[in-house]
Amino acid sequence: MKNLLPIVTGVSLALASVSCEKQEDFSPEQNLQVVEVSSAEDQFIQNFIKVFKQDQNSARIVNSIKESITPILFETLFTDINQSGEETDFMRSYLDKISATQRTNRIKATEVWMLNPDKFTEDSSLLFAFAPENLDEKNMSEVKVYDINGRAVYLDGVQKPNTPIIVFENNGFEALKLKTVQMNSLLQQRGLQSSGMQLRHQQMRNSETPQSLEVTKMTKITLQDDKEPWILGAAEMYAITSGIKDEDNSPELNIIPMIYLDYAGVAYQPHQIMLYWEDYQFEAANIQIFEQDDRRNYKDVVTDVASGVTEIADSLSDQPWVGALGSLGSAILQALPDSWYTNDDDYVDSFLTLEKGVSYTEHPGAAVNAVADFEPLTINQN
Repeated sequence: MKNLLPIVTGVSLALASVSCEKQEDFSPEQNLQVVEVSSAEDQFIQNFIKVFKQDQNSARIVNSIKESITPILFETLFTDINQSGEETDFMRSYLDKISATQRTNRIKATEVWMLNPDKFTEDSSLLFAFAPENLDEKNMSEVKVYDINGRAVYLDGVQKPNTPIIVFENNGFEALKLKTVQMNSLLQQRGLQSSGMQLRHQQMRNSETPQSLEVTKMTKITLQDDKEPWILGAAEMYAITSGIKDEDNSPELNIIPMIYLDYAGVAYQPHQIMLYWEDYQFEAANIQIFEQDDRRNYKDVVTDVASGVTEIADSLSDQPWVGALGSLGSAILQALPDSWYTNDDDYVDSFLTLEKGVSYTEHPGAAVNAVADFEPLTINQN
């Protein structure tokens, strides 16, 4: 990683703290720069800082963010702070506009989290930022943040800072949950996914004899690279599972959010069900993991994957099912944009031809970026 070169601006600002001056968390090479507020996100931060400084809001906001394991929907946090004046009117208007995107191809949800929460104390220098959208992750030299007085600051975009920063994001944890629901709905509309768990549960309830589900769960996973710059915080991962659902080798796809899979180098133990074997005619399936890319809307992703799979559908019927399963995994990868591989920022890894009833320990993905454990599990009806 290379450090951001000093920016000569002619104007240098000392960072203000919440209650006193304290700057040891900043490199002396970092120069600060005043810029004009322009975007709606810039204005949102400026208004939030004013509200943050009102009454008891600062302590309430910081405590809520620090106590949450996951990012918080700002809509939820917004109801718990003292609201008055034009500042809150602006933020309310902004949230209403973001909420409206849930009816479009580009779903967003404004959430908030803190970078380096363990470094925060009452006298620490606290900064504020809005994670940029459509980010060129490989050419990000600097990130704009704001100090407690609403003054703009540029930090190194590559080297993670040590100071606490309250960060807002529109394409994070909450947006991914909404998107995966819509992506699965689109797959069903295209005939590439059965009706899923809802139908299975109904069948089990209507059955006169006890039923069970055969599944494979992921019990552990570790990544070498989470494909995410520091300003975007925890990565937002999802899996595309694929298998053969009938004797004609018709494909079955499913999108599964992996909202716990945040950072590289951490051994997560999710015990998450990844494969429901009733979905498939044959006892093997694929799991391919991706990181959410806010430069592409979820409909485009589904369209690309569906088109790629549909193009090879006819040829699948003439192949042995194992060959068809391999072709299916390859088709999903080939259907996605070249930039997902050349920039190395969206495709995470593939676990191909995982078999029903088989345990896998320290199993490497095909791209050698992920290592995971898988276990079979039988879920019996009550």
